[in-house]
Amino acid sequence: MMKFVLPLFIAIAAPAAASVPDCERIAREHASRVGAPPDLVVAVARHESGYDPNGVDKRAWPWAVNFNGEGHYFDTRQEALAFITRISTAGAVNFDVGCMQINYRWHGDQFSDLNQMLDPDHNVAYGADYLASLAAETGDWQSAVGRYHSRDDTRATEYAAAVSTIADFSPAASEFSDPGPLIGFDVSQTEMAGPQHVPPRLRVQWDKVQHFRALLAQR
Repeated sequence: MMKFVLPLFIAIAAPAAASVPDCERIAREHASRVGAPPDLVVAVARHESGYDPNGVDKRAWPWAVNFNGEGHYFDTRQEALAFITRISTAGAVNFDVGCMQINYRWHGDQFSDLNQMLDPDHNVAYGADYLASLAAETGDWQSAVGRYHSRDDTRATEYAAAVSTIADFSPAASEFSDPGPLIGFDVSQTEMAGPQHVPPRLRVQWDKVQHFRALLAQR
């Protein structure tokens, strides 16, 4: 069940927290893989699922679920999985899961099952790929962060601003470096380009960009 942090429970919660997978370490690994500023991906994860069982310093939490606008933070993977299994079996589709709070309605079909969607490595890998695809679409990381949350300009701007207050960016990273080297072609031309114009080594990333665009077009 969801943990409510009370002073009496602090000593009990600490050992459990120590064995929880580190979303933020995983976020840095996948940021490096996709060419994103590591602190940016960490900041998105912390903004999405930030929690501390000891009530001291929030960090991205792997067993976080947002359902009906309410955050649920579980002590174990088993508890989180049982919760999302129960609500999905009851017909719920609009809920967010894991370190990067991946939305089940829009992205659930990209995972083999709920257990994989909750898995920290799979969850963060997908979130990092999604950010990279948005950077390819928009041409910059700041816009990509905003669109990770919403296609609405106002909501996207507010979200990106909130994330930037969490991140400990270097001066260069704070400018959200151009994702061009990640994709390898001019992102301003991606609407007109076809897969035949994409170097073979970049085809996988191209396919991801097109996949995410198709998903976003449905929203």
